[in-house]
Amino acid sequence: MTVNCPLCGRPMEPGYLYGSAPLLWSPKEKKRTLIKGREDVSLLNGYRPEAWICRDCHKVVVHYR
Repeated sequence: MTVNCPLCGRPMEPGYLYGSAPLLWSPKEKKRTLIKGREDVSLLNGYRPEAWICRDCHKVVVHYR
């Protein structure tokens, strides 16, 4: 699968995210806890999600379940 950067349009490098669970995405800038809230998305849940990086724009695209 080829993924292009949503900002510059260049091809992104494929890879995977690693870390200790939970790794959350949250709309809040300063989340005080890693307990998953209603609006949060769990990115690591016992598997390594595919992730693509753009070294030019410093952006990451993640395919989560």
